[in-house]
Amino acid sequence: SGSVKVESGFSVDITGKNVLVIEDIVDTGRTLAVFMDMLKMKKPKSAKICVLLNKTARRVTCAFRPPKLLSPIKVKKFAPP
Repeated sequence: SGSVKVESGFSVDITGKNVLVIEDIVDTGRTLAVFMDMLKMKKPKSAKICVLLNKTARRVTCAFRPPKLLSPIKVKKFAPP
C-alpha cells in the first residue's frame, strides 16, 4: 500500500540504553525508516541496525541507509519448469 501502519508502541523503556535492531530483509525501506524514527523518540543512548538481506532494487525511501558493509541482493523472477 505504500504506507506503514503502527499497531503498538514499545513495551520496554529504552531511554539511555544501547539498542541493536535486527532486521531480516530491507525491501522498500519504509518500515525500517518509520521504526527508527519511533525508536529515536524514545531517546536511546545509541541505536544500531543489523540487516541480513538488503534488497536495493525496490528501495523507495532515502530515509534509511543501511551500513555500508551489507551486500545488496538481486531478486530474480521465479519461472516454474
